[in-house]
Amino acid sequence: MSRLTFPQSACDSCGERPGCAARGRLRPSYPACHTRLGVDLARVGELIDAWGAASAPGEPALLRLRDRLLEVYAADRAKRSDVFEPSISWDGRAARLWRFSYGFPAFSRQPDAVTTRLLSLAAPFGEPTRSRVEALLGTAHEPCVRLPIFGVARDGGASHRVKLYLLFHDDAGDAALRLAERLIPTRAPRLASAGRPLHMVGIDLGPDGFVGAKLYFVEPTIDTSSPPPDLPPTRFLDELASAGIETLRNVLVIHRLRAPDDADAATPRELDFELEESDLDWRDVVALPSIAPHVAPGSAFARLDAEFSLAVRRLSVSTGSSNKTNAYYLLREVEGSVD
Repeated sequence: MSRLTFPQSACDSCGERPGCAARGRLRPSYPACHTRLGVDLARVGELIDAWGAASAPGEPALLRLRDRLLEVYAADRAKRSDVFEPSISWDGRAARLWRFSYGFPAFSRQPDAVTTRLLSLAAPFGEPTRSRVEALLGTAHEPCVRLPIFGVARDGGASHRVKLYLLFHDDAGDAALRLAERLIPTRAPRLASAGRPLHMVGIDLGPDGFVGAKLYFVEPTIDTSSPPPDLPPTRFLDELASAGIETLRNVLVIHRLRAPDDADAATPRELDFELEESDLDWRDVVALPSIAPHVAPGSAFARLDAEFSLAVRRLSVSTGSSNKTNAYYLLREVEGSVD
């Protein structure tokens, strides 16, 4: 935990300064915690180019998306640099770099303007995909929805998924589940998760339409040595317990549906959590046996981290026998300087 006092010089360019000011202290992971304001747009472009050079050289839809993304981010980065959240995914076969999500917190205040900007990110994938995203986005006007989030993940080869997430208000209650049932035509019991509240729903679209969905339920705390009984055995939790890390807080328990009536949907398949909320530092995580090989010298992440100043803030780890892991990060380079 940081022994420095608030504020530090870097806090002036951080989007989370008001929260730290209210607490009167720095976050434990300072300086990696920063969600910088005014992130260097040129470096964002270079970061996206690095994804493409590694995994998708010259793919037309992604090249068009790069330009649209920079246009949208140019306006947002001065207010909320953290709306753009790239990620890297490891599945035991390869590291996937061309992945990001983009949140639109102004949707409730400026629905028409936000809709236009969000759909501009879907347009490079063709009119059928853009129209499907538009139809899903129409449900974001429901009172239970806090904001929509757009995303893209390139899975290898020419395969990609366009994603639309709906993040719900904390007090959404059953309204969130009812909306999820409308978006995913499956039986209601499949959407339950041991009574946990639904935090977010994500719909994945391929060139021909629906290819899957994810439901994110909130578990306030997980004891790493005694996790909830509905979770399959999870190596990552065992490693945390062995390292003396006893608790994860505000964990998202994720259920996947690969088809509308996926029989496997009742089983939690991933756990997603913010490092900061569990008083974890990225340095704690990279020492764990399941994570260390992904970030070793010469790895895709190590090469990217050497070229750019990155701050990993969230992890998503698989339950059961799968070894899929996602790390979500921010670019920490303010315009005019490289950290």
